[in-house]
Parts: sequence; structure tokens; C-alpha cells
Amino acid sequence: MEEIHEPVSVLSLFDAEKRLFQPLRFRWHGRVYKVQEVAMHIQQEIKGRLHHVYALSCGGLECILDLDTITLQWTLEKIQLPE
Repeated sequence: MEEIHEPVSVLSLFDAEKRLFQPLRFRWHGRVYKVQEVAMHIQQEIKGRLHHVYALSCGGLECILDLDTITLQWTLEKIQLPE
């Protein structure tokens, strides 16, 4: 996987009862990627801030998205483009 670490725009749902975000699609370099599967979701504390980290499958593209719950900033951390 290639390290990216770029902010991205994400369309997501928020389940208030579960306090959980569900990413649906994101925009990176002018292209929209639809999330087909959430392969993994973990919550972790980074520098005193809660982050939601997702491993996603987007039609042949695999990626890692991170949500900082303080700033509500999504970051594309890693990506593996189809060969």
C-alpha cells in the first residue's frame, strides 16, 4: 500500500445510538470512490484524540481512511490501486 496522508472529502452516515460513522464514498484528486465494503474499523487514541480508522474496499481499490473526531477531518492514509 502506498502512503498518502492527504485530507479528503467523505460522505458518511452517523449512527447516534452506536456513535459510529459509516463512510459511503470519498473524493480524492477529483474522482469519487464508492465504498463497497468496510473490511475493518477500529477506534484508537492518537495524541490524546479519538480516531476512527477504516480499511475499505472500493471496487478494486483498497484504502485506509482516518477520521479525527475532534476536527472531523478525514484523511486518506494509504491506498492500493488495482493493477
